[in-house]
Amino acid sequence: MRGTIRGADLVLVCLDGLIAFASMALSFMVRFDPGPVFRAYLPQLLAVGCIAAFLKPGIFLATRIYAVYWRYVSPREVFHLFSATATASIALALAVMLLQSPFPSLRGIPLAILLVDFLASTLAVSSLRFILHIRLSRGAQPDSRA
Repeated sequence: MRGTIRGADLVLVCLDGLIAFASMALSFMVRFDPGPVFRAYLPQLLAVGCIAAFLKPGIFLATRIYAVYWRYVSPREVFHLFSATATASIALALAVMLLQSPFPSLRGIPLAILLVDFLASTLAVSSLRFILHIRLSRGAQPDSRA
């Protein structure tokens, strides 16, 4: 059991935070075409995006996603990743609902945005791990060109 975060894991934590914010921004853009309505929802986007950027990597740390060695990934790890992103998205939805009363900038967020965010962040986080798996697998193979 690891107690510390390696440098590579810290990079993944930061990338996951960026992915969380970007998937929230994408969710708002999908729900409200970029234009006046989208601009009206920018305070909500910034508030929820910042919460997501810190909450989702925190959930990933708690669910030990960063303890997986992505060179040797199996269907079990894929399911673990999917369940961690689902848990993070549910935690984000609960946080938004609980924080709406004290923080007016979180009011009026359509639930469809949270669903699109779940789909976008699951796809992006999975893609990042897939790319990492491919890079690590290629690095382990000897060069056949001699």
